Amino acid sequence: AKYAALTIELADSLLAHGHAGDYDILTKKGAGIWNLGAKLYTAMGKPDSVMACERRAAALWTAIGNNDRIAFANTYFAGELEGSGHREQALPMLQTCLKAHEALRDTFMIGWDHCNLGRLYSDQGDAATALDHLLVCVRLLQGRPDKASHGSVAQALLDIGLIYKRLQQPDTALRYYERSAEYFCSSAMPIQAAIALCNIASVRSERHDPQGAWAAINEARRLIDPKTDPDEAADVLIGISMLHRKEGHLDSALKASQLAISYCKGDNFLPRRTQALKELCNVQLAMDRTREALHTAQDLEHIADSVQLPLIDRRSLAWMFYAIYAKTGPPAKALEAYQRYVALDDSMNSETARRKLRFIDLQRQAATDSLKADEERRVQHAESERRIAAEQGRKRLFMFAGMGVLLVAGGLWGRLRYTRRTKKVIEAERDRSDNLLLNILPAEIAEELKAKGRADARDFEMVSILFTDFKGFTEASAKLSAQDLVSEINTCFEAFDHIIAKHGIEKIKTIGDAYMAAGGLPVPHVDS
Repeated sequence: AKYAALTIELADSLLAHGHAGDYDILTKKGAGIWNLGAKLYTAMGKPDSVMACERRAAALWTAIGNNDRIAFANTYFAGELEGSGHREQALPMLQTCLKAHEALRDTFMIGWDHCNLGRLYSDQGDAATALDHLLVCVRLLQGRPDKASHGSVAQALLDIGLIYKRLQQPDTALRYYERSAEYFCSSAMPIQAAIALCNIASVRSERHDPQGAWAAINEARRLIDPKTDPDEAADVLIGISMLHRKEGHLDSALKASQLAISYCKGDNFLPRRTQALKELCNVQLAMDRTREALHTAQDLEHIADSVQLPLIDRRSLAWMFYAIYAKTGPPAKALEAYQRYVALDDSMNSETARRKLRFIDLQRQAATDSLKADEERRVQHAESERRIAAEQGRKRLFMFAGMGVLLVAGGLWGRLRYTRRTKKVIEAERDRSDNLLLNILPAEIAEELKAKGRADARDFEMVSILFTDFKGFTEASAKLSAQDLVSEINTCFEAFDHIIAKHGIEKIKTIGDAYMAAGGLPVPHVDS
């Protein structure tokens, strides 16, 4: 803060002596104003003054046309918008920053922009676009020696792990989490490493490894000081609450989740407060405290009204309201919450189910790349052995030649075994992708998609569309419990599924108590 103030004072002095239009002086004055807010006013706990300094610096850089500093400021402002839940406003700002950094050919900032865009798209449920950006970040910055690049790669790996976690691929998610934690630790970034460890603990808990989960969460707790890092301390406490809840220690889980909420005060902590409230609601439901759970869910709903919650959080909120009203009534509210949950779940699955094939293809590519890298390592190893053998004396020539033969034979045998294992992995993943494709598309379209990589649009002369709705459904919902109502719908829809399968009709989707199907698709026939 002292040097920032001196920078501003010196710049004003130079400008007063005839340097009014000096680009470098004004650039440095803007940096001094920015750092004054970041250092002095942040330490004093004056967020409004911090923001005022940031805006003054950005306005100064804009006035002199310093695109590098403007892009830096906009990246920072986009991060603030994302942190406060205003993701729709942050997205176009980050896209503008990316274009600016591409024009400046700033590799590090390009990679960081891609990392931030990946996180935003992931929160909006567009996993494929998110993964595209995150992989660009890893490709650009992996291998660079600076600590900042390592941190960006680690963050991208962490976000990729989150995507696989949401796609219910915990083993893949765990591998990315562990790589992320290694990067953060090697870069001396303990706070970020603790966040990765919390995610590792969550996956290990789901894989029924409580000992491994507690080891990870305790290591995360060791790295965090709640006084200086309340945001990350809340993350650790949420993880502790989840582990206690899964082990049935509900009183301990309640204390941990309540303490996590106490660390999340102010608009800048809304993302963590959202997660803490979700966990508290889950604990209260497990303890059968439905009235308290309802108040917690309403607090979450209030946050959802003021900021743009990620799709996965809105789906969780809908399920919580359903679980609460299913126990307390009225049934109509339970049904409404359940329908909202199904609609949000459809929004996620309609995108992620189609994208899963792409992730499976990426796994195939990873296996192929691993095989190629292994072959390159073996070639390098063989070359190294050849050089060693050439440098030895004639008396030991035959002995080293024999060792070389043994090494080559062992290498070839190991390579053969590795190739077989990798081939089995690729074949298994291909079978999985084929089965998934048949689950979400008609067989004819699936075959065309596999053969050509796309499906052509088609015209159909004779097609019939079925759209059903239960008569008197609203009146019936008031008389039945939520469980009975949902059970009745499921029973009818299962019967519908058998009927359309028998007659060759194509099911489109269900929405609440509505059922939609089509005849004459995708194979035309005259009696559609």
